Amino acid sequence: MSTTKTGISYLRRDTDSDVYYAMKKIRGRLVWRSLGTTSKWEAVAILPDKLKEMTDELQVVTEAKVSPTMTFRAAMEIYRGEVEVMAIRSSSKVVRMRREATLKRCWPAIFDRPLRSFTQPELHRFLHEFKGGKSVYKKHNGKLTLKGDSPTTINGLIRFLHAVFDVGVRNKIIRENPADKLKRAKPREKVMNLPNKQEWATMLAHIRDTPGWGRKAADLIEGLSYSGMRVGESRRSIWSHVDFGRGIFYVLPDKGDVPRAVPMNTALRDLLQRVYDHRCAQGGKPQPTDRIFECGSAAVSLAEACKLVGRPKMTHHDCRHFFATTVLESGVDIPTLALWLGHKDKGALAMRTYVNVRTPHMATAAAKVSFQ
Repeated sequence: MSTTKTGISYLRRDTDSDVYYAMKKIRGRLVWRSLGTTSKWEAVAILPDKLKEMTDELQVVTEAKVSPTMTFRAAMEIYRGEVEVMAIRSSSKVVRMRREATLKRCWPAIFDRPLRSFTQPELHRFLHEFKGGKSVYKKHNGKLTLKGDSPTTINGLIRFLHAVFDVGVRNKIIRENPADKLKRAKPREKVMNLPNKQEWATMLAHIRDTPGWGRKAADLIEGLSYSGMRVGESRRSIWSHVDFGRGIFYVLPDKGDVPRAVPMNTALRDLLQRVYDHRCAQGGKPQPTDRIFECGSAAVSLAEACKLVGRPKMTHHDCRHFFATTVLESGVDIPTLALWLGHKDKGALAMRTYVNVRTPHMATAAAKVSFQ
């Protein structure tokens, strides 16, 4: 959900639905609640009561379970209540609580122990064992045994432990957070095994010629590949974000209110013009609030096309990598690419991610190097 300021404290408006929300930081957490109206003046009238309700709700959830003998389970339930009122997407709330299942599998005794009984060395030992094989598990179908020790899982577990113990610190049950000094795992570098331009053209032609959703899926894949946007951002792209006159395509991020401007390259302009003309021919001129891409996902089509050219399976996000790699190979500098991708680190992430581009380009670049 993306919201915008209204000029009134604690009152925000959803830019997609125009529904007003109450937003306020309570006990260090950003809490939000829908006011159930698109009328600003009605929202202003409801706001004071809603803010009081939000404050009382979180206060009751916390105070009901705070005691000197608070267990890890009790602290976790308080944290769960705080997550539920956070101004984040539902999927993000699920991710924050996902490591509860990991602990139930690897350390079930943790839940009924008092917070005061944990020490830093004990948590360090647990994490060491976790990385060493304690995380092995079977999926729900019971057929595959997997190692759940990826950096994502390890770092998510550390964040979860820290958040739960922080409940005890904030309520003065414990003096220090025993998870403070747990060492995060370094992310594994992804090997970019992207198709070359000829393979890409073959894949797109195959998808576009597929009956049914082929054209819509191809439009989405091309849109991701020519703009560098994420698939979630493509679902929020509407025709008011396209400025053919200035040659700018505005991408509205998943988080934040400010769109980023991506200059239209030739391929992106041609794609948007084709989609626009097709829409005009089918049912009249698109409205500014109409979605650009009719397809919200093309994962199956993309996977089938990869099989056709003998490439490993690609995801929607690999289309973003394809865009970035093509841009770099075209001679665009890293800071400019970072702006187009929406990175705020002036290119540090792009430098780490795209240090190795496609092999033919690397060979061509190496041939330019001379020591004479």
